[in-house]
Amino acid sequence: MNKYIVIVIGVIVLIGCGSNSNDNEGITPTVEGYPEIIINGDNPKYRQVGRDYNDEGAMAEDAEDGSLDVSVAGTVDVDTVGTYTITYSAKDSDNHTSTQTRTVIVQDITHNGTTYGVIRSEKTGRVWLDRNLGATEVAENPTEDECYQGAYGGGGCENTIQSHFGDYYQWGRNHDGHQNPMSEMTTEQAEGIDDAGSKFIVGHQDWSSATNRSENWRKTDGSSICPVGFVVPSAEEWKAEILEPESIYDPNNLEPLMDSLKLPYSLMRCSNFSFINEYGREVSYPCYSRGDVYNYNDGQLLYSHGREVLDTAMWTSTTIENSTQSKVLVLSGALNMAAYISGEEYILDVTDSSGFSHRSLGLAVRCIQAR
Repeated sequence: MNKYIVIVIGVIVLIGCGSNSNDNEGITPTVEGYPEIIINGDNPKYRQVGRDYNDEGAMAEDAEDGSLDVSVAGTVDVDTVGTYTITYSAKDSDNHTSTQTRTVIVQDITHNGTTYGVIRSEKTGRVWLDRNLGATEVAENPTEDECYQGAYGGGGCENTIQSHFGDYYQWGRNHDGHQNPMSEMTTEQAEGIDDAGSKFIVGHQDWSSATNRSENWRKTDGSSICPVGFVVPSAEEWKAEILEPESIYDPNNLEPLMDSLKLPYSLMRCSNFSFINEYGREVSYPCYSRGDVYNYNDGQLLYSHGREVLDTAMWTSTTIENSTQSKVLVLSGALNMAAYISGEEYILDVTDSSGFSHRSLGLAVRCIQAR
């Protein structure tokens, strides 16, 4: 994976008035006869992990020589939480050298009680959270570790799977309690986003009639389900991560995507309703069913049944107009080893009987840094 490290090495030429006082922490008093260095901006400087860092530099003033060049050295790895030091130095005509340092603290991201790191995409360079919303650990080897591919609640992997899969959101809904995998259920459909209560809404193809749900999931102020500066990705943002979106039946699409972004087979939560598929047949439980690949139980988690790999889906913020569906990223490991966006013309019609994209389903969410 590409490392994005800010390397600051250079000389700043600044002309300005010197001063013996400033509000920066950690600034040592000026020694008489030596240059005075004044750091621009805050010290220490706090930065959220994944955010670019541009150093504001410093100025130097000498009683005899006036304004001096300032040399700057130091590195800040913006993708790694930690404390970093930027060092400024200046030398006068008497070879007297002064130094000052700025501390840069790269902090992790905490939102709705969960702490996250970031992953920078090898393909697009975009910054993603390093785990699904609500997950307490990173899925380090999602296509190799059997605990990410087996049955939920069995095989000794219960804690591993729960900690890596995270929460299950109904499309466009807030962090209101329903996303907990074991939250209670109700058949009462909500009208808006804020009146949905805390129960998982079942028995409907869509949990609400609200029309502002896509905008809700694209908020960057932290008032929705993603942390400050992050949003639920659009279908186009997910599709950009798929290596060859026009050639979906290829493990070279699925595995690099899952491994690079640490995407586990995070399953889904069903919403037990019936609908008429494209063949005119009534289909119960909108979960893609292939023999014994899936097992489901009245609105509880969908899990594999005696199979090593399975399908799953992750929400996008993109709606499918004039329907009860929104687009999802499908990770299909059961048969065809595909990664694709549901409803795209090159794969499936939006009314396909898989029902992967009905908004009442509970699916995992991975947030991307907003541009």
